[in-house]
Amino acid sequence: MMGKSGFFGPGRPTLQDRIDIEDLICAVTMYADCNEYEQLLNLFAEDGVMKYGALFGAEHNSQPAATFIAHVRSFMPGFDSTQHQVTNFDIRVYGDSATSRSQVKASHRLGNRDWVVASIYHHEFVRRADGWRISSMGVQPLFEDGDRAMVEEAARRVAARIRRETHAV
Repeated sequence: MMGKSGFFGPGRPTLQDRIDIEDLICAVTMYADCNEYEQLLNLFAEDGVMKYGALFGAEHNSQPAATFIAHVRSFMPGFDSTQHQVTNFDIRVYGDSATSRSQVKASHRLGNRDWVVASIYHHEFVRRADGWRISSMGVQPLFEDGDRAMVEEAARRVAARIRRETHAV
């Protein structure tokens, strides 16, 4: 006999809601990995917030999505490559709101060095006339491997690139 699981029961999404919400979560990671930040911002509700204090410090506990995306934009393009893999979605839908938790493995590479973070994503969604939007996105780190200082190095690379482009004009 199977034990009780949170994956079944009240709030179980329709297949279409499940597809739409999973696609939305995956779009966040794809746009971030491809440095497509304008597209990324479009996935959030107007008042969407990011909760990344557990990973990046108290100043990132709860901030507007646009502010957090600007922060990410200051270092992510400085990595040689990044890849976020999301799996194991636990989605609940209650009318025009929804929640999800999922697992993510975020890999960041500079040269032959890596920084890998495994986490649980926590999302809240609101249904709009044009589809689901993220109202809240947070991360609960599970473990890290590699060199977190690579974030600062990637940020220096982005800043240097911006200086070069500014002076080239």
